[in-house]
Amino acid sequence: MKTAILLLLFIFTNLIALDITLVPYTAKDSYTNSSNKSSKINGFYTKFKEPNYSIELDYETMSLESNSTTTKQTDYTLAYAYFIKNNYKIKTLYHQISNNAKTNSKVKAYLLGVEFYKKSIFNLGINLSYSSYDETSLAKEVYQTSPYFKISFGDYKSTMGKYVLKLDANGLYPKAQDTNTTSIKNNSSFGISLQQFKGDFSNMFSYYKGEEIFAVKDNGFSINNLNQLYTSGFSLSTRYRIYDDMGIKLLYKSDKFTAIDTNMDGERKRYLLLFDYTIK
Repeated sequence: MKTAILLLLFIFTNLIALDITLVPYTAKDSYTNSSNKSSKINGFYTKFKEPNYSIELDYETMSLESNSTTTKQTDYTLAYAYFIKNNYKIKTLYHQISNNAKTNSKVKAYLLGVEFYKKSIFNLGINLSYSSYDETSLAKEVYQTSPYFKISFGDYKSTMGKYVLKLDANGLYPKAQDTNTTSIKNNSSFGISLQQFKGDFSNMFSYYKGEEIFAVKDNGFSINNLNQLYTSGFSLSTRYRIYDDMGIKLLYKSDKFTAIDTNMDGERKRYLLLFDYTIK
């Protein structure tokens, strides 16, 4: 009993020392030239941060409406990062998807990332990920390499503000199911994003071009698990700081793709709203 009490006191003391960020969010997708019509997404993201490490949790539900069915999907994501001497970061992540669809109903992804950085100057890193799919998917396994480089310049208090420029690339190496005769070729994409911090606002534009199928995105927090070959996309977002530790964010995103089953070109548009609050 005494040991249990001491353990609880130790955990509670460490939690008090952490910064805890809470982020509820909601989004809506609309599709054109696709058997999918629309989807609704609700999620809750939490981050526990201490000088030497961080833990991230994300829980998300999605309801996807198609021509004939409604797919209910649930995502769970757990990420852990360890910081070394304020210059290095090692990150591990696990992401699981389950749904009631006839295809791609069970997906698991693992990510390992290494980053070297100089705070407020630059970040240089690479993420290596592996994802596996059930026997109904076109792909059995997908290996992915995602190098990136970020550089910061300016001052958020100045007239122009502070900017963060990011360049990234994705190389995907899918392996088809043993019983599937469909050939899935290796594919790649390149992206660029520019984020501005000015006063109480932070604005961001991002764009990518190339080919992506079954890609692990957003540092592992999202997976394109539909039978769609994405060819390009862009996003626009703005966040307003309500208080020092509280903000609200709006995002618009457009992705163009080719459906594998129909070979038709389509588009997915996403509208997202989130609220973030950090307890220090």
